[in-house]
Amino acid sequence: MIEEQEFDNDVFSDGEAEAISPSVEEYEEIEYIESDLQKKLAKDLKEICKDRGYSQQGSKTDLIKRILTKDQGTDNDWSPDIVKSDKCEVKKNVKTGLRNKSQPKRPYDSFSLLFSSDIIDLIVNQTRLYIKQNDLESKAIKILGSEVNCYMIYAFLSITIQMGICTLPSISYYWSETNGYEPVQRIMPRSKFMFLHSVIHLADNKVDDKTDAFFKVREYLNLLLRNYQEHWYPSEIVTIDEDMIPSNHQHDKSKQYPPNKPNKWGFRVWKLVDSNGYMYNMDFYQGKNPINENSGKMMGSLGESVVKQLMEPIIFKKN
Repeated sequence: MIEEQEFDNDVFSDGEAEAISPSVEEYEEIEYIESDLQKKLAKDLKEICKDRGYSQQGSKTDLIKRILTKDQGTDNDWSPDIVKSDKCEVKKNVKTGLRNKSQPKRPYDSFSLLFSSDIIDLIVNQTRLYIKQNDLESKAIKILGSEVNCYMIYAFLSITIQMGICTLPSISYYWSETNGYEPVQRIMPRSKFMFLHSVIHLADNKVDDKTDAFFKVREYLNLLLRNYQEHWYPSEIVTIDEDMIPSNHQHDKSKQYPPNKPNKWGFRVWKLVDSNGYMYNMDFYQGKNPINENSGKMMGSLGESVVKQLMEPIIFKKN
């Protein structure tokens, strides 16, 4: 512990003390500068309050507190404890993470929570429909040995996951006799995978929805998001931001080119993510004037529309 030191009055001589002490004129100059700074500070604080619509009454301390508390969103209208709406009130979510019924024991269990059986059925049915529409039934039987079924789709998806883990220059490399990837080769022959790769579908090609540029993946996306939201309690703090899905696919309607981004070409998506890094909701960017799919009316500015749309599952969720 540092002991306090007592200073003797005779440490400095009279001449030295006089030399380091400010004169009367210097005191007056210091007081003038301080007074001028205080006035300028008070004026600046009032200007800030005026620009932001806050009250300009009170001392400088009052003005500083008013600016800080309002800027941090501690007003009753935007309290972190409760979000008010004309339909409901959503209180703090004390739980976060997987719901009790969703606790997986194996990696496959985690996969099945998101890729549920109805998603697999959707892929099977739409792929069969595409094969029928293009008179490919006999070719499918010859290559696959039977109609497309859920086991083939599971095998196809497992290969695509393996390809994401171990990347090679092209698909054919995975079945190379010299430099191939044995885990992929064990699952399915190359001919079967390439045929499924050419026919796999998520929607009917003969149906067209001009109001939704992503209608071919919309049903799949809705099922996937339902699973993301059904098995997770989002944390109290969430954020909304944009992301890019890299793609060189020819999709002129909604493909984006942001030159300053790492991925120059792709699809822009809006994501709602909680503080655990879990994506709870998302949608594709389709232009500057989004339309409410239920009413067909404009939903306001782009930012307003995105926030309202992505927050709906949280604001109006019953449990």
